[in-house]
Amino acid sequence: MKGQASLEMVVGLIILLVVAGVVIGLVIHYINPKHMPSPGEKLSITEFLTNCESYCKDMNSLEYCRSYYPGSDWDKNGVRHEIVEVGKYNWATCEDRVYCFLVEPCEDRFGSGLNVMEKCRKLLCQTYLEKYGDLETANKALWDDINFPAVCDMSSVPPEDNWYERVFAQGCASITGTTTTLSQVTLTCTQSGSDLTCTWTGCYIPQGDTGQLMILDAGSIVDSTDILPDQTRCTFTGLTLQPGNTYEIVLHCENDGAYTTVTWQ
Repeated sequence: MKGQASLEMVVGLIILLVVAGVVIGLVIHYINPKHMPSPGEKLSITEFLTNCESYCKDMNSLEYCRSYYPGSDWDKNGVRHEIVEVGKYNWATCEDRVYCFLVEPCEDRFGSGLNVMEKCRKLLCQTYLEKYGDLETANKALWDDINFPAVCDMSSVPPEDNWYERVFAQGCASITGTTTTLSQVTLTCTQSGSDLTCTWTGCYIPQGDTGQLMILDAGSIVDSTDILPDQTRCTFTGLTLQPGNTYEIVLHCENDGAYTTVTWQ
């Protein structure tokens, strides 16, 4: 009996040691900073995408272009700051820089694919150029909005998939002129009294779809209209714009778009 009791005690001690080892291992794992939830991790991905959808619909805000998921483990595999592929187009990005425009569609306002990022860049640049009045400060503001942390290395991403280098790395230099042409699309707008007439070329819109022509004031939409396939001209009538203000005119097409400014007289 004593031998059996001793054996049972040894087995019990072994079980306790195994359980203690597992518990200690779990504690060590979760107190490691790499595995501790960041403050933003409390915001679920579903909640983040809901916020992105709201930003997309808010025509007076550019938060859709600069908001990103506040966590650092997008795929929930316990390893933080990885490169992950997200959204419809499987864009590669850092887990703590999953921007709204990578994962939540906003086609009615920004289009699709790489055009979304290009239009975000242009609207952010125009806002900062108007706010600060010089290219260097506007570039810094843009790159403060769209950036990657030091722990994230995007060098392994193929050039054709590196959306940051293709779009945002160029900064705001191409926005400083009065007219910027994207690809083969051109846009010209002239004022006549309270009317604004715009003409364009090279704008492709598939049959059954529509493009969009917008008047913006510091990134906020003042007026907009749909444009049809084969349409090359549009007039906004009876506008009540502020004399002396400079307004941005943005044309969205299927193949690309164009941008110009008008100082209201």
